[in-house]
Amino acid sequence: MRRNKAREHRIEMEVVVDAYNEGERAMGVKAMAPEDECEHDMFVEIRFNGRKLAVPLSQLKGIAVNDETQEAIADWHYWVDKGYEF
Repeated sequence: MRRNKAREHRIEMEVVVDAYNEGERAMGVKAMAPEDECEHDMFVEIRFNGRKLAVPLSQLKGIAVNDETQEAIADWHYWVDKGYEF
């Protein structure tokens, strides 16, 4: 996969800009699951059958989401596909 400089710049400047270590980077996204669930993968909370579930963002596709949310999902898939880690 080719490096996408614009996407990497957006990730660095908008997603993890204020994170000073791996733990802060893992929790630097809104609607995240509890910290202990995000240490090895990026988990987000969704509602399913009236319950909250923490699911890996890398396994999700946006359905009826706005452009900003779709871009965030695509950024994370790019990050994972590149093999990047916190």
